[in-house]
Amino acid sequence: MACLRRVASAGGLDEARRHLLLNFVRTYVRLDEEAAREYEKLLHEPRNQEVEAMVMTWAEEVEAKGLEKGLKKGRLQGMRDLVLHLLSQRFGAPSETVRRRVSAITSSQELTRLAERLVQVDSPEELGLA
Repeated sequence: MACLRRVASAGGLDEARRHLLLNFVRTYVRLDEEAAREYEKLLHEPRNQEVEAMVMTWAEEVEAKGLEKGLKKGRLQGMRDLVLHLLSQRFGAPSETVRRRVSAITSSQELTRLAERLVQVDSPEELGLA
């Protein structure tokens, strides 16, 4: 806790460096069960408010980044599934090659353009997928 207090109160550190040091300490200082309970108790003491705020901010940022990444990945997969469904409705079951090419698309803009073009073409070949 003393180390984290020093990080929290260190002058001349920007927020990014502060978080980096916090992450370093929390990653490499391993606590057994008893020490972890003591750490949690100390974290909530008034003299450690700054450390607690820093720890919570760091945890929230990590969680938010993970959530954002997961949502983006889920959104892209949903778009791929929709394009494959539309292809299936329009031209019958897509070939494995078409499925692989659609699955390889990592841009939501590209998937949107593909879906828009899908209603204008007469075959998957015209989309450049076959």
